[in-house]
Amino acid sequence: MSNPTTSDIVKRTMAAALARCRSKTSDGVVAMTFIPPSNDEIETINSLGSAAIEPLSTYLDSKVDCGFAELFALKFLTALRNPAALSALQKAFAQDR
Repeated sequence: MSNPTTSDIVKRTMAAALARCRSKTSDGVVAMTFIPPSNDEIETINSLGSAAIEPLSTYLDSKVDCGFAELFALKFLTALRNPAALSALQKAFAQDR
């Protein structure tokens, strides 16, 4: 079995963080509750270093509403404390988005 790529690890970590935010009531209504990424998820992303920047950036460019995906991508990018992430963060906050 091959090792997962950085992109695979970011996707899996993001999916886990987002899944905790979704629930369904007994009558089938889907609810979203903000639950921040766990320390373990932040550590997982941090362990990837600058390699995580590009896969995380795709969540900032996404036009698909994934609940808290953009917010979590920002959280993970800032947690990296890597100057290389600045470009992705500047795009996220650009006024012409």
